[in-house]
Amino acid sequence: FAVWSISGLSTKGPGDFTKSIVKPARLEELTHALNTLQPDRALIKRETCTTPTCYRSTSNMRCDLFGNERLDKLYSRGTYYKNYGQCDIQVGRVGECMELVREYEHDHGMTFDWVVRQRVDHKFHPQGWHVKQLDDTFTYTTPWCEGDGARSCYGGFDWWYVMPRVHADVVAAFRQGISCGHLGAPEITDVDPVLHQRTECDGKLGCEGWLASWLVREVRNWTALGCCKPGDEAVKKHCRKQR
Repeated sequence: FAVWSISGLSTKGPGDFTKSIVKPARLEELTHALNTLQPDRALIKRETCTTPTCYRSTSNMRCDLFGNERLDKLYSRGTYYKNYGQCDIQVGRVGECMELVREYEHDHGMTFDWVVRQRVDHKFHPQGWHVKQLDDTFTYTTPWCEGDGARSCYGGFDWWYVMPRVHADVVAAFRQGISCGHLGAPEITDVDPVLHQRTECDGKLGCEGWLASWLVREVRNWTALGCCKPGDEAVKKHCRKQR
């Protein structure tokens, strides 16, 4: 299943974030990608919004308007706190893709056990793991450990994640349900619950931190696929037979 926006995205304006200008795509330019990936079905979108400012006007992530003195002070240096980073659009694509998943399930009279969110460029690929090693009550994300430490604010953990089917519906609701209040969870402001390291989200809040805040409050059972330490095999199924 695939979701593509072909509308393009203009350069950034004051307070906006855009990594680069994205030119509108022509339908014929998608032919190679579709032939390579061969999705069962795809949603190709020509959207009304083509600027971060437009997307921001429809967003629940307007922390510049939230008015929480504690969080305003805490995240005064946070990259995507008062500056809008389009994280709701990024994670919201999961919700759009889940519409395709539900259609497929309805058409075939079945339900998937797991749903994977995968970057097309395979920034992270979980080699050496089998689904039988996973606990079907947990969502697993790209590991963010580095040696004995951790990347700041869950850095890179949204490159790839696999969700039990019921969790996929919860993550799909991110764009409609996320709020600045989610960032007040101690797992975001203080210490992450997996690696037990300082998150540093106060100064380096990105889309990973926003997604983590949703997982903490709404999914609850989630962990890194990897970062296993001696003794973890007693409580983490995926650490028992790491290959």
